[in-house]
Amino acid sequence: MLIDRAYADDIDDAVAQELLASDNVQVAMALAANEHLSAAALKQVARTYPRLTDLASTNPSAPPTLKDRLPLGAHSGFSLERYLDDVGATREQRTRLFEAVDRAPAGAGPLLGDFWAGLTSQET
Repeated sequence: MLIDRAYADDIDDAVAQELLASDNVQVAMALAANEHLSAAALKQVARTYPRLTDLASTNPSAPPTLKDRLPLGAHSGFSLERYLDDVGATREQRTRLFEAVDRAPAGAGPLLGDFWAGLTSQET
């Protein structure tokens, strides 16, 4: 079944592309939620199905460019840890980001990208 393949732990980009070509929104939703999907494949899901961009953006494997577009409170701690790894955050930056997340209402707060830009611009 296509949805089972979309949720597979060992999914690769070629399979993801094949599944996206099925033009099945439920399969695309499964791909967007699959934490084992590559950042590149998640970007492709968002390009192919713009209405799934928010779902793909909350995936811990999403690239920073997707995660940046959602509020701090929309991300899980694991997703934010991966983001901070991807952007090469310092210990101080990590602390400040998680302090801001603790203050942000669930699902809300400043956009991650705006917060990060402000944080990094203060340090230059």
